[in-house]
Amino acid sequence: MAGIDKALADPTRPSRPTLEAAGLSDKRMVDAIADARSLRDSGWYRAGRAQIRSLIPSAVDLTAEQPKVTLRSCLDLSATVLRFQTDQKVVPISASSSKRVAFAAELRYATRPATSVKMWFLTDEKALGSC
Repeated sequence: MAGIDKALADPTRPSRPTLEAAGLSDKRMVDAIADARSLRDSGWYRAGRAQIRSLIPSAVDLTAEQPKVTLRSCLDLSATVLRFQTDQKVVPISASSSKRVAFAAELRYATRPATSVKMWFLTDEKALGSC
């Protein structure tokens, strides 16, 4: 989460190396950069840190060429807030959804591009509602 938090906290400079080091796959990295650009274009940034409150394995396949684990997770966004880049004031938007979001996260164990280092990459995630 730290890589995504950093990209959204400074949306004028989302860093591909930071997101890659955080274990985001290419698709997830493109999504994170698009989120940061959307904030930048709105003149906002996200302050605070998101926290993963729970991780429960729901599927594990360690025999595949790229081992895969699916986790049911609870992401807590209650310590985050959108702020204006110009004056750091809170963006006045209504809290229409829960600050705790459940999602399924798929991780694959693969070689990091341009190195021989293997690591777990977040390859897919699906929102499941609130938790």
